[in-house]
Amino acid sequence: MSLRFNTEKTIMVIASVLVCIMVLYPIGTLIHKSVTLSERGKPLIYSLSNYVKIFTTDRYFIAIKNSLIISISVTVFSGVIGIVLAWITARTNTPLRGKLEPLNMIPYFLSPFVGAICWSYILSPQIGFLNVYLVETFHLSKAPLNIYSIPGIVWVLGLFWAPYVYLFMIGLFQKMDPALEESARTCKASMFQTIKTITLPLSLPGILYGLCIIFIISIGSFSVPAMLGLPVGISVLGTEIWQLVNRYPADYNLASAISMITLAICIGVIIIQRKIILKREFITVTGKGYRPSLMDLGKWKYAALAFNLLYLLIAVIVPFIVLLMVSLQKIWKGRFDLDNLTLNNYHFILTKYEAAKTAIWNSCILGFVAATIGMLLCVVLVYVLVRTKLKGRIVIDFISSLPIGIPGIIFAMGILLAYIKTPLYGTLWVMGLAYITAFLPIGMRNTNAIFLAISPELEESSRTCGSSWISTLKNISIPLMKSGLIGGWLILFLIFVKEINTSILLFSSGNEVMAIVLFQLLEEQTASVVAAYAVILTSILLLVVSVIRGIVGLEKIR
Repeated sequence: MSLRFNTEKTIMVIASVLVCIMVLYPIGTLIHKSVTLSERGKPLIYSLSNYVKIFTTDRYFIAIKNSLIISISVTVFSGVIGIVLAWITARTNTPLRGKLEPLNMIPYFLSPFVGAICWSYILSPQIGFLNVYLVETFHLSKAPLNIYSIPGIVWVLGLFWAPYVYLFMIGLFQKMDPALEESARTCKASMFQTIKTITLPLSLPGILYGLCIIFIISIGSFSVPAMLGLPVGISVLGTEIWQLVNRYPADYNLASAISMITLAICIGVIIIQRKIILKREFITVTGKGYRPSLMDLGKWKYAALAFNLLYLLIAVIVPFIVLLMVSLQKIWKGRFDLDNLTLNNYHFILTKYEAAKTAIWNSCILGFVAATIGMLLCVVLVYVLVRTKLKGRIVIDFISSLPIGIPGIIFAMGILLAYIKTPLYGTLWVMGLAYITAFLPIGMRNTNAIFLAISPELEESSRTCGSSWISTLKNISIPLMKSGLIGGWLILFLIFVKEINTSILLFSSGNEVMAIVLFQLLEEQTASVVAAYAVILTSILLLVVSVIRGIVGLEKIR
């Protein structure tokens, strides 16, 4: 009995310590590197000169300014869209709202980088479908729209990250006590007054949490600003880090200092968010049983339906139809020509371009292995947090949640510095380690919800009958959680396959993944070849989304 207890406790402790090392070691390495100056053949010098250089150099100051402008704009833009969509599907009598609820999440599962490519084929001044049409139709001297701009970056990121806010808000709206809103309506308050004075104030915790996440991933974004900003000289913190690491000689110290400034901004936003929430009391769900009532929008319900359908049209349908059109053209000139139709772009990608084929294989293998290890680690950690009284589990919970407040490229920078002198560096698996650590909070959130849905009495009965912890997990817990765990695994797999912000600093020649090859194709191949590869990547993502929907349902992913 003592041996069994010690073995189980050892496994839990090892898993907990492993997570602490995975999270804290890269962050610690990043902090250390940012306050040092290192030159080959010279002793290490501790200094704040990296930070001084950042704030006294126009280039980096402009990058900070651009990052803040983009992040704040994207947060507001995606926040408005996400909140409105959640309100429409959760609290109103809008037609087809039940079908719209899972559809609104589709952009969450797709790649914003592919979205940026799609919109470049629509709004590029030279080859943009809409610009070419407007110039030829109205005989304009130049293209009226330009996706290669800060508004263009905000447009793409806002459309694809609105579902993050939507995810946080829809569950909150569905569980909100309708009695408060009904009281306001009884007092002759209009629908808009009720939303302003009751619905939104009570939803503030969810709104702030969702907006906080959007700000964090926006300020650390690399792929979309690199695609739409760098060609016209617009730099952000993420692109500056990438350029410092990829130049010769690489300046890891300065890149680390920029990373720490980015992280400091994120921490500041999190502190502000928590202070706002702690100052107020929010009660949205009472102990009474009730069925959430729906607001009758009257004739406005069709306007709400139109808004939701317009979002899906702009965020998903139109961009990917244009992407498919471009992929089927020999040369894309801003218009679809039946005489220019071809499948050669797909033939080239799938049979002749070795890097593309290798990347598809790498992405699938890495996604499979990393998602499997990640889910196993999440099961052990969540079990420790919700089913045991292990000392220090609150600290473990806090540390395992830290990556959610760290932008992907910043965490990748920490991983790069932490493992650059180890055999892991330069392999496919260093990216796997970064994926598992950076997205650990997402896996744990899904696993936690699954554990809480299962009564602990079943596990306790098994333990009382003499079963070990591992046997109980194997024979009781995991079978009951099977569909949820498979759904969680698929979500991680999907995230890993499309991830680029974490991969961009860690890949090496021969170990490219699909998102990296897509980034490289932009400089090496024609727009039609790039589009064909983007269609293949998107098809894989949509296939996984279909499987997720079949197993757990998209509407259950919160």
